[in-house]
Amino acid sequence: MSLRNVTLLRCDPESSNVYSSFSHPGLGLPIIGTVLSRAGYQVRIFVDSILPPSREDLAHGELVGFTVNSACSRESFALADRLRKEVGCPIVFGGPHVTSLPGEGLEHGDFVVRKEGERTVLELARALDRGATDFGGILGLSWRDAGGRFHHNPDRPVEESFDLVPDQSLIAGYRELNQRWTQHLFPTGMLVSTSRGCPFRCTFCTIPQVYGNAMRFRSHDAVVADIRQQIAFSGRRYIYFADDNFTALRQQAKALLQRLVDERLDIRFSAQVRADVTQDPELMDLLVAAGCYLVFVGFESINDATLKAYRKGNQTRAGIERAIRELHARGVLVHGMFVLGADEDGPGAALQTARWALEQRLESIQILPLCPLPGTETLSALEAQGRLYKEWDPAAGREQLNYGAGNYVLHRPARMEAAQLQREILDAHRLFYSRRSLWRSALRIPLDGLSPFLFRALGRQILRHAEPEIQRHLSWLESASLAPPRSAAAIRQEVA
Repeated sequence: MSLRNVTLLRCDPESSNVYSSFSHPGLGLPIIGTVLSRAGYQVRIFVDSILPPSREDLAHGELVGFTVNSACSRESFALADRLRKEVGCPIVFGGPHVTSLPGEGLEHGDFVVRKEGERTVLELARALDRGATDFGGILGLSWRDAGGRFHHNPDRPVEESFDLVPDQSLIAGYRELNQRWTQHLFPTGMLVSTSRGCPFRCTFCTIPQVYGNAMRFRSHDAVVADIRQQIAFSGRRYIYFADDNFTALRQQAKALLQRLVDERLDIRFSAQVRADVTQDPELMDLLVAAGCYLVFVGFESINDATLKAYRKGNQTRAGIERAIRELHARGVLVHGMFVLGADEDGPGAALQTARWALEQRLESIQILPLCPLPGTETLSALEAQGRLYKEWDPAAGREQLNYGAGNYVLHRPARMEAAQLQREILDAHRLFYSRRSLWRSALRIPLDGLSPFLFRALGRQILRHAEPEIQRHLSWLESASLAPPRSAAAIRQEVA
């Protein structure tokens, strides 16, 4: 086949969570799209939350690619099945879900790109362009041959150089989105990455499987060029550093922040960091000087035993509280992220977390249940113990986990019932984002500024939108029974 037009898609999950009000395209598709565009292919990227594709848009693609995480896997596979029937174009999947479960992706498409994909997708496009039918030489690719057999090629080594600046103009409707008045009231920030990988091994995290544990960094020149391009594209100076841990290696972070200060970029940015960032005063000074106004911190728990089980290093509740005080003292807003449902968590843990968050004056929080994502230690352990709640998926013809948007309890905790945990997490959000809490935040606008109030107001809106979905899942949990334990061989096959 002669391949010229490539369509890249990101489906949104039907369920709501804290991300539902933010129209971020992610970085995977813009990077892939830029690589293909520079190689001469015509590329269009569609993100449901920005501008969903029309039927004509979908029919135009001669190769259609999806980025798939577990939250949007059902929606992505359903659309892929429709395209295979109506259009008949080759379908390729990438992303963390299919990296761990490539066989599941091949049930709905022709190819799965595992782990990092920019080189793999380009080699695949060129192979299709020249009419190839055997793709065995493309590293990092899983594929289905004409006879329906699945092939899993060896992994591709991680990318050591990824200084490419992604072209966000390939995303349909993205420029127009950034011109809306809401972006001036509540700017979400253009995405820029400075690194890949994470040196930590939290038991519930998929990052090491996709990007590895070794940290790799873009050059400072590339990061600065990326920031300048995103400012020119959006017309705003808000940046969100999309690294999984922006300050994982402190000396590297300090050097980059000093470069941002020297460049006089005049940006305001947010980033994900760990609580231990505040242990380095020099790093904190540079964060503020470079324009950091908001951090997203994976506190995960205020229970020291749970933190130890999650392998959060030396992080403790007392250390978390010191970190919050230090961040607030420097005028940095804090969004606290928590994961509840570990065997060490008992009844009342969610409400205790919400009360504690109010006492600490966190600007916003998200409390999610421990999620058994594909390929994680959490999934393997819960599967082996027969503690997962699965439901029948008629499209797949088997029982599967309904990930929702990451906000559904899918396992039986050791010290409480699943429905109890789901109910308590909902009540905890109701408490933190209550009308009373919102009014208290409003009264503090002269002291704290407008942003904390806006965060609480947005959180309350997201909660009200998600409540009916949570209630439906809660009712299902109360009537569901656990799937029987499965053999170790079956578990290994599922997560392979």
